[in-house]
Amino acid sequence: MGNEAKLHTFMLASDYDPAHYDWTESELAALGDCKSTAEVIKKRLENNGAKVKEMYAIEHKSEKKADSKSKEFHGATDEAKMHYHLLVRFEPSHGATLKELAEYIGISPEIIEKPKPGRYSYDNMLSYLTHIKYVDKIQYAPEDVVTLAGSDYMDYYNERKKRWIKAREIVAKKGGKTRDRLFRETMEKLDRGELTYNEIALTKGGCALLTDSKYQKKLFTKSGLVTDLAGIHHQNMKKMIENGEINSWEQIEKSEQFKLLQCYGYIEELKNTLEAAIKKGVQNEFLNLKQAIKEYKINLPFEDIEACDEYEVICKYFKEEIENVIRAQAECEYRDLYYAVINREITRVEAKASEKYIYAYLIFKEDIEKEPMPYHHLQCY
Repeated sequence: MGNEAKLHTFMLASDYDPAHYDWTESELAALGDCKSTAEVIKKRLENNGAKVKEMYAIEHKSEKKADSKSKEFHGATDEAKMHYHLLVRFEPSHGATLKELAEYIGISPEIIEKPKPGRYSYDNMLSYLTHIKYVDKIQYAPEDVVTLAGSDYMDYYNERKKRWIKAREIVAKKGGKTRDRLFRETMEKLDRGELTYNEIALTKGGCALLTDSKYQKKLFTKSGLVTDLAGIHHQNMKKMIENGEINSWEQIEKSEQFKLLQCYGYIEELKNTLEAAIKKGVQNEFLNLKQAIKEYKINLPFEDIEACDEYEVICKYFKEEIENVIRAQAECEYRDLYYAVINREITRVEAKASEKYIYAYLIFKEDIEKEPMPYHHLQCY
């Protein structure tokens, strides 16, 4: 701990849940009121020897969890509980480590935010209390900021208001969004299946998120969970297809999971699964059609069979097989006709009028009419 830097300024954000405070019963009674809670924190700091020079607090409502500095607020992207932000500045002669501050206040170190490096660090913290620099965030009235020590917050606000408003342009040039908001939106896109972890770096501001320790682990964990979820949805949908609960591509496209499955590359496999399931489903119908062709119950060329609504799906999945059946039938008929003509058992005119040779005439009409008939179709499949 001796090597840990002492902080002379810090912010914290937390809700009023008693479970997050190691306080006495009388201190816990202050929770629920921003000013009273801040007064307890100020007293605990001073009781541990801290010399508070300036201290400001404000209550924030109806924000996204990722807008808060509190660790617990980074776990999801739904609405945050009511919470407060506290800004503390010590006298120059005094400072405390992060661990010491957490012990003094009786809270987890994770909800304490160290100041960022730079000459405007404290100025940025002051402005953050009302979100004046961040037009994408809920704006709070400066009058809502409670001054617990030092110069009145309104003095700071009135003195720096124009400069803070002008600073919005700088935020806009960086993409118009704070890093917290970019993080929140990225988490939401991961959830919706609009983005994968590997694609984050390709988005505007994505590299900054991935190299910021504040967001790295959360993004990696979230992407892992979403990847696992996509895999589960994929397996569930495969089972539904195989069980006949899903029997059209339209059903898959309209499913809530479609974007997520598409994002993680499962669509082609689902298409193949669906095609195989449909083909399996019409297997018996194909066998019946095949038998009907052999028994001359159906004596049409493939194009006419395909045009029938009754056989459209079968022809789509068994096109080659049906064409082979028709050709095999034609080959057998041609063989029989060849020998019948040679042995003068039938004339070509009689054969053409007979249903016995219908497939032979459909496919080998030109050869049948030649004199003599070619013999290269004599192999019966």
